[in-house]
Amino acid sequence: MTSPHIPSEIRYYVVDFLSGDNATLKACSLVSKEFLHISRMFLFGACTVHSLPAFEKFATLLEAQPVASNAPHLSYYIRDLTIRVADPSEDSNDD
Repeated sequence: MTSPHIPSEIRYYVVDFLSGDNATLKACSLVSKEFLHISRMFLFGACTVHSLPAFEKFATLLEAQPVASNAPHLSYYIRDLTIRVADPSEDSNDD
């Protein structure tokens, strides 16, 4: 039995409606390859790194090679990257 074809505009609309609900977006990414691509656009479109250890893990992730040569790397999906790492030498207690 074949599954019905869902036009890409409809898939995008469904995933866009779910944006902000990461648990549901992760579930959508498991539905099919088409939903995986669209879900990743919303899951990884805007990333914020808040600490030096998190930045190091993020950099390692971006340096990793994709498992399949035809699979887009996660860095392909990132459109907005914010890095907010506080300088440990600065005193946070201003007088």
